[in-house]
Amino acid sequence: MSSGMDDPSTPRFEAILTPRRYQQVADKISEEIDAGRLAAGSRLPPERELAVQFGVSRPTIREALIALEIMDLIEIRPGAGIFVKASPPARSGVQPVTGPGPFEILEARRIVEGEIAALVAPQISERTIARLEDCIALMVEENAADYTSYVGDRRFHETIAAETQNSALVDIVKYFWEQRSTAPLSLRLHEQVAPAEIRLKAVDEHRLIVDAFRSHSAEAARRAMQRHMTRVMRALLTRWQALTAEEPETAKLANATIVQRIPREELGA
Repeated sequence: MSSGMDDPSTPRFEAILTPRRYQQVADKISEEIDAGRLAAGSRLPPERELAVQFGVSRPTIREALIALEIMDLIEIRPGAGIFVKASPPARSGVQPVTGPGPFEILEARRIVEGEIAALVAPQISERTIARLEDCIALMVEENAADYTSYVGDRRFHETIAAETQNSALVDIVKYFWEQRSTAPLSLRLHEQVAPAEIRLKAVDEHRLIVDAFRSHSAEAARRAMQRHMTRVMRALLTRWQALTAEEPETAKLANATIVQRIPREELGA
């Protein structure tokens, strides 16, 4: 049985070599839709084929697909796949989605906040640890009330950044959360694939971060923070795979450019 890549009628794509890759991918696919080479109502090729053709990671493909959905060019049919809209708007009238993708933000957070945690751990005060515990208590309350504001979660990470007494690091962490709270791609991703179990698991992971701070070990704090970010990324990837009827993701995580930079012990945690 031949794949869509072997069919001469299937659109062919060139590798993307520029920054902000998901935007470039979304632009190329929208060109194919506008030209009719991806017909209205047709199913898009599987993520794995798009990733190979474009030469990008599967998280990048996901970010591009979310952007195209926001642009009203495609629709996700749970359990069936991703399809071109029956009546997609003309490309000239579509407002492109900009800004970093949600998986880019998560990778950046894993790197930056991991080092922030390592910087803070040796001198963190009991007062700050108590404030972090208050943040976790707020997260529990928000989960019980089914809130989606993430106030406790955000306050937790910003409290750690503030402990560095470095305004640049504080601003960077605030920027991460502004992207999480306002960027269309991040909002749509979390709306679609961030169920309650991810939030519940996050509470346990934040407690592990606090335990690492109590040890005053820079390496333990770094590992706890990085594992938390990795688990969030992995959970979102897995939920997206289930939503779009793709094959199981776990065995293929190492093929993703972003994910393959994560140590194997974190992926397996």
